[in-house]
Amino acid sequence: MVDANEFFRAATLRICGSLRIEEGLRACVEYLALHLPADTLYLERYEPDLGAMRIVARGRRDEGVRLDTLVPLPEAARASMAAMGRAWREGVLPPVLVFNDPEEPITRSLLEALEEPPSSVLSLPLIVEDRMVGALALLAEGRGRFAEEHVGLYATLREPLFVAMSNTLEHEEVVRLKNLLADDNRQLHRELLRRSGDELVGADFGLREVLQKIRQVADTESPVLLTGETGVG
Repeated sequence: MVDANEFFRAATLRICGSLRIEEGLRACVEYLALHLPADTLYLERYEPDLGAMRIVARGRRDEGVRLDTLVPLPEAARASMAAMGRAWREGVLPPVLVFNDPEEPITRSLLEALEEPPSSVLSLPLIVEDRMVGALALLAEGRGRFAEEHVGLYATLREPLFVAMSNTLEHEEVVRLKNLLADDNRQLHRELLRRSGDELVGADFGLREVLQKIRQVADTESPVLLTGETGVG
C-alpha cells in the first residue's frame, strides 16, 4: 500500500496541475488507478431546483472531456440527496460516501443516464454553506470494488479536490452570469434601437408633411416664379 503522504502529494499535483478541470481529472484518475480501483472521475453539480445532477466534466485514463449533461433524478434519488444534506447538518455525514451497490438510487440513475456499466462509486461531496452543491465521483466497474483502505486514501484528497471543484463550479457560475449579462445587454441594445427607430420614423413622417405643403404651394403659384418675368429660362 502506498504511503498516504506520498499519495496525497502526487494526486494533488495531478488534480491541480492544469487549469482545465477535465485534464486534471484525467491525470488524477490515471494516478489513482495505480493504487486503487479507478476507471472514471466525474465532477457533478447538484441542481435542486431542477431535481437533477449536472455533469460538468469527466476524466478517464485516456481522455478528459468537458461536459454539460443534465441528469434528472427520480424521487428516490432526490430523497437520498436530501438525507445527505440533513446528515451533513447533523455532523454525521462521512467525508467520502461509499456506494459498492450499483443499485443504490443515485448511483443507478447516474450510471444509466451516462451509459456506464454497473459500477462501485466513491463520492466526495462538495458542501457550501450547509448545502450539497456537487460531488466528485470515482467509478470502478463492478460490485463491491472499494475496501476501507481505498476509502481512506481517497479521503486524503478531500481538500485539493474540494478546491478544484469549488474553483471550477465558481468559474461556471461566473460564465453563466456573464452570458446572462451579455443577453441582457443585447436585449437592451435592441430595445434602444427599436425606440430610436420609432422616433426617426415619426420625424420622417413630419418631414413628408412639410414637403407636401411645399409642393402644394409650388403647384398653385404663377409660372413666373419658375421662369422669370420675361418668360425666358
